[in-house]
Amino acid sequence: MSVALGRREQNRRSRRQALIASARTLCEQRGFEGVTVEEIAQAAGVSKRTFFRYFASKEDVVFPEHEQRLERFGDLVRMRMAGEPPVAAVQRAFVALGSQMMADRDEVVALQRIVDDSPALLAADRLRDRQWDAVVAVALAGQDQPTLDHRIAAGAVMGALRATLRVWFDGGGEDDLVAMGLRAFAALDAGFGG
Repeated sequence: MSVALGRREQNRRSRRQALIASARTLCEQRGFEGVTVEEIAQAAGVSKRTFFRYFASKEDVVFPEHEQRLERFGDLVRMRMAGEPPVAAVQRAFVALGSQMMADRDEVVALQRIVDDSPALLAADRLRDRQWDAVVAVALAGQDQPTLDHRIAAGAVMGALRATLRVWFDGGGEDDLVAMGLRAFAALDAGFGG
């Protein structure tokens, strides 16, 4: 029974990865708006119906790791060490995510090029950013409900990280993203020198 479940899970993961790879390849060639769900499914060797078993929308196949990254961030923050301030836990979690992005650099940078070339994906990306803002505010609040101050701090953190990521993407992912992120947190901690 477990062998069958293992094989089914492997097949499921293979189909999902094939859809992601097909979407990226087609979007790199023709742009996001120039590709249909039917074409992505066909290139992956599955039906349109199968596509929607894995992804709720065409946008979701371009952001396949979004939910997992949010979840991983939350898990990392919840693993706070004794006496660790919430902001330190947030920094540690983002450093871990930055390390993963560097490990997957070529894929992450290619995805960002697709996003940057699509008004629809830029809008979808902004909606996902709002989810990050909310998750960071909750993380900064610790055990409390997020207040206006937590939301402001989360906005500052996310703004600094967005700027850092933009510079990293514009440089083709060549720089050390973790060092850049730590520099952004240091600037926040110092109050930007003022």
